[in-house]
Amino acid sequence: MGKNIEMLKTYHRVLKGNQKEIDSIIPDMYSKSFYDIDFDYIKELKIDNLIIDVDNTILPPDDINVPIELINKIEELKDKSFNICLVSNNFKKR
Repeated sequence: MGKNIEMLKTYHRVLKGNQKEIDSIIPDMYSKSFYDIDFDYIKELKIDNLIIDVDNTILPPDDINVPIELINKIEELKDKSFNICLVSNNFKKR
């Protein structure tokens, strides 16, 4: 529950126009594709934990087929010592 309260406090500060909070939730970089992300650069930034959205990010929605290139990329990231959490907001089981 504690993390949810902190998230709500951040949301409230963003709604009130707190620029520091607004800046903290705006992405610093964008990529056209998951495969275009420079994960070596991410590692240089001392980021070790990745939360990766499944639906419409690394896979089309409602597609249960996982391409070998995605499996290879996830394995590569694990070999680089990234901690990976795959998440989905899809309401269907996959």
